[in-house]
Amino acid sequence: MLDVAVVEAAWRMPDSVKLHWGERKWILKRIAARLVPREAIHRPKMGFAMPLQQWFQAELGHVLER
Repeated sequence: MLDVAVVEAAWRMPDSVKLHWGERKWILKRIAARLVPREAIHRPKMGFAMPLQQWFQAELGHVLER
């Protein structure tokens, strides 16, 4: 998303296109809807868990012990 052409295109767009009736990322979601299933676009934000225990029990733990 930090491609220079994408940033420049977004900068040129009027705010009314980028923010539509209070919905953020409206234009991005419209474009993505052509390629991505609707349920992936309009789902609530989700976090993710990092497998820290597995990492510390494996090589990372040995590196940190030094």
